[in-house]
Amino acid sequence: MNDYHFTDQAPPVDYREDFKASIFHDNRHLKLQAESGWRSFYVLNQKHKTIQGIVHVHVKDHVAVSPLKASFGSFAFTESLPAEIIFRFIGFVESALIALGIKQVVYTNPPTAYQSDQLQLLHVLLSNAGYQIQTAEVGAVLAVSHEPLETKMNEWEVRKLKQAREAEFVFTSATVNPVDEIFQFILNARKEKGYTLSMTQVMLERTVEVFPEEFIFFEVMKGYERAAASIAIRVTDDILYNFYSAHHSRYDAWSPVVMLIDGMYGWCQQHGIRLLDLGTSALGDQPNFSLLDFKLRLGARPTSKFTFSKELS
Repeated sequence: MNDYHFTDQAPPVDYREDFKASIFHDNRHLKLQAESGWRSFYVLNQKHKTIQGIVHVHVKDHVAVSPLKASFGSFAFTESLPAEIIFRFIGFVESALIALGIKQVVYTNPPTAYQSDQLQLLHVLLSNAGYQIQTAEVGAVLAVSHEPLETKMNEWEVRKLKQAREAEFVFTSATVNPVDEIFQFILNARKEKGYTLSMTQVMLERTVEVFPEEFIFFEVMKGYERAAASIAIRVTDDILYNFYSAHHSRYDAWSPVVMLIDGMYGWCQQHGIRLLDLGTSALGDQPNFSLLDFKLRLGARPTSKFTFSKELS
């Protein structure tokens, strides 16, 4: 245990990261969320000169949050990091934040399926440290294997996929970043159903400009018309997150999103992705059961996503 050191100072330049960080932990993404106000904390292994754990929190008005404007943030750490060190690190960060006058801390964890063992452990340790679940969301993920997604789907969704093929719908992945066209298509489709998007087009364009390789655009075409589309994020090298997706109501009878997800799954097979995250299924703070059921019929399995908070004395 003596090899580990906690710090809020930037690690020495010869220390390398020994854990799988997401795009949302990248300093460039933090800058997109907010230019200033960040506090970063690290677990260093001095023996091996590695960074084995990290958390970034944004501090404003006596509240510290991780992330500020992203799908998740919270702690990231190597699989081999002992539970005692993680627990002590949680306490170290908390003590440092109390010294800054912070009154509340909020951590939004990644979906549990991303790193099931680690995140279940983190949930328990946060609870042991006095953190309460502020928000619980249900999501769905597809484990990518060598088998076609069609073999995992419910019979009804297989039928919809075949109908779309017979009607000559075509799935494609964009070779360039058509942010404007696809964003507007998804926004209009969402507005038609009474929903909105968490990002503006300008915000998305700025993010894609910084991370051009991590944003992937997919679409299902019927002739020259777009029937469905997705903006996906490669959040880690082996996880693809279906960030925004929608379909045109004109094509409801063919359920083109089934072909869209099937095509994305095939893309994942070709690019070494082990997990396709279909996102959370929620209406406000309640589950969207019809959306969740649809994802499960596609062969996905449910997962949880927790936001923890604590009032500091």
